[in-house]
Amino acid sequence: MYKRINLPLITIITKRALPEMALVSLICCISVQCLLVSACMNRRELAQYLTEQGRKRMEDGDNKGAISNFSSAIMADPNYAPAYYHRAEAEYRTKDYAGAAGDFGTAAALYDATEDKARAYYKEAKAQRMRGRRKEALESAENAVKAGPRCVLCYYWRGRIRADSGQYGAAIEDFGRCLKLERTLSNALLKRAETFMGLGKYRETMRDLDKYAQSVKDPVQSFLIIKGYARWGLGNIDVAKELFEKVLEKSGDDPKPLVALGKIELAAHNIKAARERFNKAIWTGKRSPEAYLARCVAEFLEGDYSTAYDDCVRARLDYGVFPGAGRAMFFSWVVQLRRGQTKWARGAVSDFINAANPVEWRMPILKFAAGKINEKELLHEVKKINAGGNKRLCETYFMLAQVKFEDDRVAAVSYLKKASRICPPYSLERLAADYQLK
Repeated sequence: MYKRINLPLITIITKRALPEMALVSLICCISVQCLLVSACMNRRELAQYLTEQGRKRMEDGDNKGAISNFSSAIMADPNYAPAYYHRAEAEYRTKDYAGAAGDFGTAAALYDATEDKARAYYKEAKAQRMRGRRKEALESAENAVKAGPRCVLCYYWRGRIRADSGQYGAAIEDFGRCLKLERTLSNALLKRAETFMGLGKYRETMRDLDKYAQSVKDPVQSFLIIKGYARWGLGNIDVAKELFEKVLEKSGDDPKPLVALGKIELAAHNIKAARERFNKAIWTGKRSPEAYLARCVAEFLEGDYSTAYDDCVRARLDYGVFPGAGRAMFFSWVVQLRRGQTKWARGAVSDFINAANPVEWRMPILKFAAGKINEKELLHEVKKINAGGNKRLCETYFMLAQVKFEDDRVAAVSYLKKASRICPPYSLERLAADYQLK
């Protein structure tokens, strides 16, 4: 006789004589095999489902829960690009920039469509930029442009990364490509204006700012800040002050206009009033490394070196990555020199060189600060850097002046005068140099 056994997926016909335990084992093996085949056939559908659930959790603000969903989706189908892409977005939101960069890169490699590849690559560049890894960020941005030669945001982010690295000319070209592809991209106009400022081209800065104002209904606060500095660069310091005060009236707890107004006080050699402005900027409670750095410079000029050093260290920690952290490092080094702790200062800079990004344009100045190259070699190296503008020479001359200040006052004054001629009028280096020359 035969016995029919019905299962959800299969039907088995077997002899009654088959031992009962063997029958159970046979049924289990066949069931497991069928389930495995079914899972293999549907793993992409499962990954899609889990990814969609993760996206919904992200919309609800549950980024950590979303990451769990995306990770499960990747386990279900390791080749499903959207799971990596969306997990990277969630990681970026939680400030896990290393994880985000890795997942965006994996997604870019797995995507077939060039548009998807380009988007994943430029977001990888953004994540690398937030890590302070500008070399890797630039490589990712280059890949984005190659994958999407008509991708507006690919050029935009490559431009921003180039500007961070002091490649102002190349950055301006990228922002120009953005605007050719999309004339109304207001962010590109604003960032190009800011980049023109880095080159000391204030009229071009004002031109782009005017275009920006015409392209948006409600300009962001930083628009007036940049405009104020551009006016200052053109010699209209009173107009600059009015613009900074206008921003302060609109947003009393914004540290940026307070720092700018403090710099105007420094320009007038009113250090006490400048420190009060910088104090207020810090007391707003909003993260403002520029306020700590500016107060460090004011304290340095007053001879309050211990307090100045503490503020420079705080600025360096708050900046986290270059270029801001580099400026804070330079001023803390100057303060330590003035305190007579030359050996300690050089050792600290040597440690910072090892942590610095390979594409950091300040590297020759850092090496000089650490005693690894001499003055002649420093000037030779800095002049070789392309598209840096006077901003780089500004910092170089200011630092050389501080080194010479105690031993060779004539040389120090000579370098201070060069810094005063080359530095932007609103820069901390120029303000400090002018004060030391008075």
